[in-house]
This record gives sequence, structure tokens and C-alpha cells, in this order.
Amino acid sequence: MTNSKNIVYDDSFGKKLSGLPKDAPIFIYCKGGVRSAKAAEILEEKGFKEVYQLKGGLDAWKEAKLPF
Repeated sequence: MTNSKNIVYDDSFGKKLSGLPKDAPIFIYCKGGVRSAKAAEILEEKGFKEVYQLKGGLDAWKEAKLPF
């Protein structure tokens, strides 16, 4: 994707979101889905409009035998 950014979820995650457009789609994932669920909650609390989370993370994606 053009203009994509990789932002790691950690203690300063909320601060890393400053400057990102709140009307642009945000796609988040992690290995098992727990961290991305927390990140999605923070994004929605901060007013981001389009937040898409890969439920179950990459583990669920692989288990479903989807291309990786």
C-alpha cells in the first residue's frame, strides 16, 4: 500500500498515532490477535474511523490455510 506505516504496539503506542489521519483505513494484526485487539480499542477510542483487525492474528490466518 502506498504511504503505509508499520507501527509496533508497545507502551508508547498512543503517542505514535499522532499525525496519522483519522479518516484513513487502519489495518492491524499480530501473531495471535491479543495485541492487535488492544491496539484496535485504543485506535477507536482516539477517534479513528476505519479500523480493521485480523481476528485471531496470523495464527488464525495460517490455520485457515490462507496464502502467507
